[in-house]
Amino acid sequence: MASSSFFSEMKSINPAVINGRPYGQYSAFYGKETVKKDQVISEVGNENSTTKIDIDTLSFFRGGKGGGFLTTEFTFLKNNGTRVITVTAPSIDDTTISNAIKFSHLELGIGIGRFVGISIGRQSYDFESKFTFSLSGTDFSEDKKKEITSTLLKVGGVLPFGDLRFSTYYESVSQDIDTKEFLVLSGYEEKTSTDSNAALGLALGYVTKAIHLELGYEKGMSGASGTRISGTAEITFWKIALGYTGRSYKDGFQDNDKLVYNQLIYLEASDKARLEHIFNFSYGASGGFSIGGSASLSEVETEEKNPLTSDALGKLPTKVKSMSYSLKVGYVF
Repeated sequence: MASSSFFSEMKSINPAVINGRPYGQYSAFYGKETVKKDQVISEVGNENSTTKIDIDTLSFFRGGKGGGFLTTEFTFLKNNGTRVITVTAPSIDDTTISNAIKFSHLELGIGIGRFVGISIGRQSYDFESKFTFSLSGTDFSEDKKKEITSTLLKVGGVLPFGDLRFSTYYESVSQDIDTKEFLVLSGYEEKTSTDSNAALGLALGYVTKAIHLELGYEKGMSGASGTRISGTAEITFWKIALGYTGRSYKDGFQDNDKLVYNQLIYLEASDKARLEHIFNFSYGASGGFSIGGSASLSEVETEEKNPLTSDALGKLPTKVKSMSYSLKVGYVF
């Protein structure tokens, strides 16, 4: 938020820092994330549910070299994945339900001089769920399709004082939501609705050509809840760059850039704190051909509804564990 990252996979949260990018770069990524949710449906009946979500990511990034009046940053990201839910109980065979996921994100950011930036993004999310099964004498079924189109607008500012950076940004998000669901009494019912929310971020950073330190605070507004506190440390030496970012999510904060994760993984994010750890590596960070990668992990214990049993059983004890990695190749100029 206070300065552009040395790593292109760490997209600028605040568009005002785009102009401060020391090097321009083109990058292509492949990433994979695996999320596992373990839930106890009934301790007495020894009934359990395991949800496994696999998300494959392909991404292209182009960031311009800062220093001029206008500097641009372009991001295209595409997710494909599956959600597989398995219910186990002594009295029945294992029940497995599989769903497909599609998501895309397109964003253009413009840094205007050293102090101001603006970005606009467009997201598309598609998810379809259809199943029927019985558990402990109760029938469960669903036939539902959900499509979400989001428009994201960010405006940010940054004030440099020597190597220090003070920055802020404001984000506004609007969503068009289309659902189609089969109801026993009335057949298929289609609904169209809109939603909106906002977020505000503040950050303090220390930036040189070789070091990037930052502490940031973000808060959901206008229909969004929660806060996120983040800390970043990045260093470059010779042709190598290393980085770490830690993030603490509280009170259900959701990153609007990650709509697919908000819908599939953290739709019912609890008020319990969730920690996320991100590690980055790059060779060739200062010019020419570049390779690198990143890895992240997050784990939390909470209570959530099961997508299969839904309101019938209410919220269940849930353990969520997420791990991801990405590999990139690029050119730095």
